[in-house]
Formats: sequence, structure tokens, C-alpha cells
Amino acid sequence: MYFAIAVLAGICLGILLAGTQVPVNRWVPSAAVMILFLLGAVASFRLGAEFTLVGVTFAVAMMLSSWIYQFAIWKREGLLPGVSLRRLVYLSFMNPQYLRALYRERLRAVSGQT
Repeated sequence: MYFAIAVLAGICLGILLAGTQVPVNRWVPSAAVMILFLLGAVASFRLGAEFTLVGVTFAVAMMLSSWIYQFAIWKREGLLPGVSLRRLVYLSFMNPQYLRALYRERLRAVSGQT
């Protein structure tokens, strides 16, 4: 039961975190989500040794769901239509600044056309 709650809470916070970081990084909502994450992680570790694995599960669920949702958002933006899936995954994990720069350039180009 505790694992199911930890996974569900981790997925929810991961999706919220991804929404605050893609396509532009918004620091205040991102910090709020990270504070919620830290409160949940500390609470699970403070409950005892048997809840340590629940805390780790919570953290892993949050990270994985955040990465998956960030990738989905970048794919939806269609910044690099000819790029392979493998390259887009690499860029979204290792170099999101490049994708943010492409996003800003596209916004400038669209606003310049109208």
C-alpha cells in the first residue's frame, strides 16, 4: 500500500516538475515542487528503516515520470522534426538548454512574421 502511494505521489510530482521546466524553466513553481519532494522524502526516511525503500521508490517514480513527460512535451513542440528518437531523448536529458534556445528562436521567428 505504501509503495502504491509513493509511486502515485512521485508520478504526480514528476509531471508537475516537468511542466515547470519545459519549454522554459520557471524557478518559483519548480522550487515549490522540489520542496514538496523534499518533504515527502524526509517524511519517508524519518518513519524508519522499513520506509527507506518507499522513499527511494518515491524519488525514482518522480524522476522517471518527469523525464518521460519532459520528453513528451519536447516532442509535441516539434522543434526538430527530422531528428531521431534517440537523439531527441539525449537532448532532452543531457542538453535541454539547446532545446530551450531552439524554442526561443522559433517564438522570435513566429512573432516576427505576424
